[in-house]
Amino acid sequence: MKTDREKWDHRYSQETVQTLTPDSFLYDYQGLLSSGRALDAACGLGANSIFLAAHGYEVDAIDISIVAVSRLRAEATHRNLPIRCLVADLDNYILPKQIYDLVVVFYFFFSSFHCPNT
Repeated sequence: MKTDREKWDHRYSQETVQTLTPDSFLYDYQGLLSSGRALDAACGLGANSIFLAAHGYEVDAIDISIVAVSRLRAEATHRNLPIRCLVADLDNYILPKQIYDLVVVFYFFFSSFHCPNT
């Protein structure tokens, strides 16, 4: 049985074209975006991260797939965008508390949020 990381790495290594279209919700409500620090949880190939960074956000992009995060890191570097990429399993990763102005999560179900106590 494949782990989540193996499943997603396989999927992203099979994709030859990187779709850089953000989720329609972000696109439709881009007028509400300002700037600050954003978290894109389960970012995949990072279309939403790229969109947010292009709209003035410093983005932390987290995904379980090494392949997806590597591709996003390369694209962010190519475009000179402020995106910090991290490979992590969000089922176990402890998210920092009270540092983000915006958090986006599309197509991922958190079994629970893990935030340290303050």
